[in-house]
Amino acid sequence: MLMAGSCAALLTGGGRLVACKKAIPAKDEVKLKRWAIAAFNRFEEIWNFNDFWKRGNTFDACLTFVGAVQQRWPEDPVVKAMQLTVKNMLEENLSYFNRFDPGSLWADDFGWWGLMALNARKHLLIMGEKELAGKFLTLSTELCWEYKKNTAYDHSTTDKPVPHGCRNSDANGDSKGVKNTVTNVLLFLLSSRIYRVTLIDDITDNHRFSQAKLPIIF
Repeated sequence: MLMAGSCAALLTGGGRLVACKKAIPAKDEVKLKRWAIAAFNRFEEIWNFNDFWKRGNTFDACLTFVGAVQQRWPEDPVVKAMQLTVKNMLEENLSYFNRFDPGSLWADDFGWWGLMALNARKHLLIMGEKELAGKFLTLSTELCWEYKKNTAYDHSTTDKPVPHGCRNSDANGDSKGVKNTVTNVLLFLLSSRIYRVTLIDDITDNHRFSQAKLPIIF
């Protein structure tokens, strides 16, 4: 995803999808919409695969893409149908997540799925799907964030060579893993985005999301 001023550009298989007020020639607009719809149709064919962590981050990208499509062509009937398809996909993703024992999942898994769940909530609230949106908020805050903080985060101040931060380990503790940049960036992003949601929606008990100390491991 590329940002430039008030514009957001998403790369598709056939070019760029631009969500902003900038006008483009009519023939290019038609072509752009055709590419966008074709890209989503292709994703619809392959999205329901059994690979836990990839499923979380690829669907997060899908939600960002569909949001840009909806912003660009909000009244298009095909685009409106796309939103309903995404809702059905999200219901299936929630069922998919719940099939797993959380203890078998790794810290980075919780990061990817927690971020996707926040994006899903945003998308569902725009659609008026408050109940399902609430379930994804719970998934992000009470499951993904809590497990990541409680099972992978280093609360000690004496660990060498790097105190604090997250190990990329499984929640059961069978593998201790190592502290790495990806896992810690995911904790930072998830914590900060949840905290921002709590401020916007006036959700109390939000101080816990702003207290994680992250190591410098770049």
